[in-house]
Amino acid sequence: MNYGTDYSSTKAKNLGRIYKYFYNYLPTFFGHGFKGVALIYELGKLDTKSSFKLGVEYGFFLQFGVFSYIMTAIQNRHKKD
Repeated sequence: MNYGTDYSSTKAKNLGRIYKYFYNYLPTFFGHGFKGVALIYELGKLDTKSSFKLGVEYGFFLQFGVFSYIMTAIQNRHKKD
């Protein structure tokens, strides 16, 4: 499957596609990454849980920024077509 060119002209379909392949996983990825850092530095159980939550929140923040950028690029591409 070609992830870069399989977008349609329907915005709702594009949103569904992005959500399915990308949007769900970024906060979880960052959450586990932060949790991994806490485990490496042998922080306590409470600190590890807090690190995971912080990573998830950071992931949501980045997720929104990247998602907005992708949707802007998709809209601009269709305007060029």
